[in-house]
Amino acid sequence: MDAHHFSIEDFLVNESFANYCLHNRASDRRFWEQWLAAHPEKQEDFDTARDLLLAMSGYLPEEQVSARLEAFKGLLREKKASLQQAAMSATPIPAVPVPAPVRTMRNAYWWTAAAVILGIIAVGYLRFVKPVAPEAGMLVYTSENDKRSNITLADGSTVILYPHSKLTVMPDYNHQSRRVVLEGQGFFTVADVAQRPFSVVAKKYTTTALGTAFMVSAYEMDATVKVSLVSGKVKIEGTQHDSVMQPVILAPGEQFVEHTAKDKDSSATITFDVNSLQSVISGQLIFKDASFTELKTQLEAYYGVTIYTDIPLSSIKPFTGEFNDQPLMHVLEVIGYVNNLKIRQDTNRVYILAR
Repeated sequence: MDAHHFSIEDFLVNESFANYCLHNRASDRRFWEQWLAAHPEKQEDFDTARDLLLAMSGYLPEEQVSARLEAFKGLLREKKASLQQAAMSATPIPAVPVPAPVRTMRNAYWWTAAAVILGIIAVGYLRFVKPVAPEAGMLVYTSENDKRSNITLADGSTVILYPHSKLTVMPDYNHQSRRVVLEGQGFFTVADVAQRPFSVVAKKYTTTALGTAFMVSAYEMDATVKVSLVSGKVKIEGTQHDSVMQPVILAPGEQFVEHTAKDKDSSATITFDVNSLQSVISGQLIFKDASFTELKTQLEAYYGVTIYTDIPLSSIKPFTGEFNDQPLMHVLEVIGYVNNLKIRQDTNRVYILAR
């Protein structure tokens, strides 16, 4: 594989690359992560090809497809302006007729490829983004930064949608099925409707329940997927048609956790503190001489974020305080003030640093 000349088109027709993007197989993921680390100059082409495949396969969210489309249009404009600037800056030779600029084969290929790729993006956009438009019957809910949204569905089921999250409700919801698609984190309290199981699709998993309360966390940027069951019963299955995963049945107080690492994917079923999760769901945060580990666990569950720090935990003072439906940054600033810490937030990732 000649990395220097490896183009977007080469990515698109490469079977291993397609498996990496669409099926997230460990062997293909390991190969392409190593390849990209060795050839960082190909990052932009790599990202564009990946988004094209995801768009054509229906996995890419609407806003990402639209952003990629606009970015690629911008790239075309920049390329055109660059060529025009080069032609204008060429030094003319007096008294000698200058022929009209002739595109080299390389430039001709670039423009042909650009047109093809732009067409592919546009087709993917029209084919896979159009169905989420209001006239198609889908309902799309999003939550603001640091705020949770409370949603009541047509069957009486309720959803607490966490910050930086999106919930898409299918057009036939509560008619033929009860299926929703989650990006981010949500807590679901499911109404008991006979013959109509309730299903949440998140990343490569489908969680199916009937008369159940459970939490699903599956942020796009995170390597971990969690399903936590408060009451009732749920079944977790692989979403991909070629998934070899055996269904996992959870009982109340159990949590399914899958972590995607460079070498392999690992999953496990563990127990968790149901009372702690229920207090978080109620919208109230109460800390009494809480260690940093306790703070981290509660805040991650409440706000749907992941907290990172490289500060020795022993140097962070226990914290006592009570918050009622406060924005995340307000809570963190109070905790940071007590411990003289600096807080930085990047979407659903929070970094706690020493001042």
